[in-house]
Amino acid sequence: MVLFGGAKVFILTAMSYDRYIAICCTLRYDIIMDREVWGKMAAASWLSGGLYSLMHMAATFSSHFCSPRIIHQFFREVPQLLKLMCPGEARAEVMKMPTNLS
Repeated sequence: MVLFGGAKVFILTAMSYDRYIAICCTLRYDIIMDREVWGKMAAASWLSGGLYSLMHMAATFSSHFCSPRIIHQFFREVPQLLKLMCPGEARAEVMKMPTNLS
C-alpha cells in the first residue's frame, strides 16, 4: 500500500512537469517530452515509490511491539502498526510518515 501511495505521488509530480512543459514551452514540447523521457520518468516514479516503501518496511521490521500483535484488518496499514509499537518507537516512525498519501 505504501509502495503504490509513494509511486502515485511521484507519478503526479511527473504529470505536473508534463503540464508545465506543455504550457510554458509549447513549441518545443515534442522535442523535450519524447518517449524516452516518459519512460525515464515512469521508471523513476516506481523506483522512488519502491525506495520510499522500503524505508517504511525497514523501520517496521526493526521496531519492537508492546501490544498484542493482532490487527483486525486485511491490509497492514501504517497507522494500525503505529498503535501496536512501543511509545518511543512510534514517535520516530510518525516523524518519517506523511499524513496522507491518497
